[in-house]
Amino acid sequence: IISAKKVFLLQEIIPSYRVPVFRRLARVDNVDLTVFYSHPSRAMIRENLKSSKEIGGFRHIRIGLFELGSCVYQFGILWRVLIAHPDVMIAGQAERLDRLLLLLFCKLLGIRMFWFQGGVPYTDEAKISEYTNRGWLNRWFGKYNPKRWLALKADGLIVYSEHAKRY
Repeated sequence: IISAKKVFLLQEIIPSYRVPVFRRLARVDNVDLTVFYSHPSRAMIRENLKSSKEIGGFRHIRIGLFELGSCVYQFGILWRVLIAHPDVMIAGQAERLDRLLLLLFCKLLGIRMFWFQGGVPYTDEAKISEYTNRGWLNRWFGKYNPKRWLALKADGLIVYSEHAKRY
């Protein structure tokens, strides 16, 4: 008997359009999925973004959300990974400090880590380049940005489109 792969997936919220995706993933043979999520941040509330009212068909656990100015963190995932030791961790927003710490935890514990990225809001190559070069670390270090270097140490990338993959 092959045991199921324990898969953790981290989201800030669970939007309604992702619920069917998570349900489908939870039904895949040999996948034991748990989705971790939080309440919407102030920025998400301003944009009227929130979790779906119909969350079901997969295991989901609400965790704390820490906001410091415009920065949002879900550090609670770290101790859950340390205790439960999943086989696979999937998370978005690779540039966030909590996600980079999560990547380090996973590397140290031998857990496969994948980034789940939606991409960029542009298809024009010049705008994509401008968008990806924002931020003071990119201005100082360019392609040698330590956050970017660390993010590229993940085991893989899950994206919505070829355009997002290029980004």
